[in-house]
Amino acid sequence: MKWERNKEKDGCNMEEKKKKGISGHGIFVMENLIFLMFLVMVVIVFVNVVGRFFFQKGITESEELAKILFVWITFIGTVLCFYEGKHIAVDVLLIFLPPKIRKVFDVVSNLLVTVILALVAWYGISFVKTSFGMVSPLTKIPQPVIHLILPVSFVIMIAMNIRI
Repeated sequence: MKWERNKEKDGCNMEEKKKKGISGHGIFVMENLIFLMFLVMVVIVFVNVVGRFFFQKGITESEELAKILFVWITFIGTVLCFYEGKHIAVDVLLIFLPPKIRKVFDVVSNLLVTVILALVAWYGISFVKTSFGMVSPLTKIPQPVIHLILPVSFVIMIAMNIRI
């Protein structure tokens, strides 16, 4: 019953979502991870603002940690948008094409998207490799941990796009 109410909002049904190659548990984890990261980010920024305003002393690491959390939220959110099919698409010309030609464009489009995702994932892996041995200046978090979200998120989107 619950799914039927969301079907109109989401624009796809459960069978279509299962074809995208990721379980409902994975989506549940990502959604809750975003929520928790956002909550931590808001609390950190709030505490820092209160500290600076009332005590003239803030938490120096808070700004860096908030930026790291923001980056992770962005990339996990990108995966969720990809899963839900909520990214911007220009289909003005496609709606006027016959179904067979539209299907060809869909296949070519999916191939192109997969290639672009693979390129970003590949360069993301290189980016992570070059950051080995480095740590963030204030929080001392290893840079590869911070940068790992880039290739991981794009590999997940590749899996979704080819429906592994």
